[in-house]
Amino acid sequence: MALGISDAVELSGRVVELVKKGMTLELQERITELREAVLNAKEEVLTLREENSELKRAAAEKQRFKFDGELYWREEEDGSREGPFCQGCYDSKALKVRLQPLPSGWRHKWRCNVCNYSFVSVSRDPS
Repeated sequence: MALGISDAVELSGRVVELVKKGMTLELQERITELREAVLNAKEEVLTLREENSELKRAAAEKQRFKFDGELYWREEEDGSREGPFCQGCYDSKALKVRLQPLPSGWRHKWRCNVCNYSFVSVSRDPS
């Protein structure tokens, strides 16, 4: 039977009670230290699980951003694309800044309101 951290915490509590009934003070102290170590390990595991979950979420989000050679687009679950997003802001600072359309001739022109860079693209949002 494999014991988890919660089981170890519970068992160490029972051992402490038994120790109090007749074992030496030094042994009681060591078992108390063991219990603290297990509690710290449990807390660390919970923290690592949260960090792992956040990293997985961030990696999945990053996979949704695709560069078409001119601009970044975010692929949605239904297959459509959102955007475009500023290449400079995304590449240098990982900022997801949606570009604002500007009036232009036959090409599509975009402007980033964060870095103030303008993009002229021959590609357009296909949706």
